[in-house]
Amino acid sequence: MILNGLKLIEEKTELLLLSSRYRPSPLLEFVRVGGKTIQPSYSIRNLGVILDPSVDMEDHIKKICKTCHFHLTNFSKIRSYLERDSTEAIIHAFVTTNLDYCNAILYGLSKVLLSHLQLVQNRAARILTFTKKYEHTYITPSLMALHWLPVEYRIIYKILLLVYKAINSFSPSYISNLLGFCRSSYSLRSCTNKLLQVTSSPGI
Repeated sequence: MILNGLKLIEEKTELLLLSSRYRPSPLLEFVRVGGKTIQPSYSIRNLGVILDPSVDMEDHIKKICKTCHFHLTNFSKIRSYLERDSTEAIIHAFVTTNLDYCNAILYGLSKVLLSHLQLVQNRAARILTFTKKYEHTYITPSLMALHWLPVEYRIIYKILLLVYKAINSFSPSYISNLLGFCRSSYSLRSCTNKLLQVTSSPGI
């Protein structure tokens, strides 16, 4: 930073210690950079994603749910004055985009955490289709009629789409270079299955 004439902006610099929740966190009270003292934070925001020390994404999911429920509450008050197509467009703009934003990093989380996001989508479907919360009907038929994938499958679809683009050169080179097909010097039956493997990349 000194060689390049850069100055640390203390207000925009955060420090996060990552560790497993099952292991004690490393002891680090502060880090000094360019004469500035940076203390660890409980959570930080990076490109709109909230990260916590154990990376369980619980704070990030809470933030998504809070934002979506706020918008859905406002939509429900004016739903009777809106056409169905207009309502669906608004829901996609304010709710679906929040559910889908960086959702690939949520893969592998517990179903309990993902269920909070699913409840958001269910509520959006009920508002759009005028389905009451306490009606004895399953929400799955409504989601199917709307052609909405459940949250868990939206995450899987996003990852599959990224992989498809990577192996077919539809993505930037720094992503395409990360994936490749398994190759072996031996003649194995598995070689015909086109299995993928993570390859080394100069940029990583």
